Amino acid sequence: MKQKTKRIKRALIATAAITIALGGAFGIYCGIYNHADDYALENLKSDDFVDVIKDGKDYIFIPKIKSGKGFIFYGGGKVETKAYAPMMNSLAHLGIYCVLPHMSCNLAFFSSNAAKKYVNLNPNTQFFIGGHSLGGVFAADYAAKHEDDFKGLVMLASFSTSDISKKDFKTLSVTASNDKVLNWKNYERNKSNLPNLAEYSIEGGIHSYFGSYGIQKGDGTPTITVKEQTTQVTTLIAASMYL
Repeated sequence: MKQKTKRIKRALIATAAITIALGGAFGIYCGIYNHADDYALENLKSDDFVDVIKDGKDYIFIPKIKSGKGFIFYGGGKVETKAYAPMMNSLAHLGIYCVLPHMSCNLAFFSSNAAKKYVNLNPNTQFFIGGHSLGGVFAADYAAKHEDDFKGLVMLASFSTSDISKKDFKTLSVTASNDKVLNWKNYERNKSNLPNLAEYSIEGGIHSYFGSYGIQKGDGTPTITVKEQTTQVTTLIAASMYL
């Protein structure tokens, strides 16, 4: 009986040790991510045309002259939410109510339902949802499950692995010619999964410049600036919303 008790104690201690080790390793993993740069942080300030509000860990860009349109955006994997502030601020200056929900551990996998709160709070807003890279995968999945909540989907260097092509909303897909992070084979293979697709490429752009966080490991060499890419992407998104 004593031997059995000792074995149980050893097993419990071993299990606890493994759990602590895994928890620690995951904490370290979550602590390593691409940080928003100065250009991004500059776009978190209110001005005469847009109020930038922090709601918990989320950021809301509220235009003072509203169009009735809204955009909820899921950031890329291991990228700080604030890195997408330039794009969202620019869209808000065009009258679009924009939301950057915080992704737990900077992974949309853990916050895939983040859009729900803002859709429910703004029942009279015509929403689009989108995401960059991994964020786009989960934005597409959420949109497919809540089809009536959205007029469109915006995919930046992203694709849907599920066939949602029969859904009743339009899709804007934007890639960058010098992107070395996107799995291009998977992108081409899954392109037909998206409904009512309009596709564009940013010449000279890269994966990292869909946000503003420097150039991530393994990406290509840009021949345009992050500001130039942001302007082009913003123009495409706004055009898609207003058409």
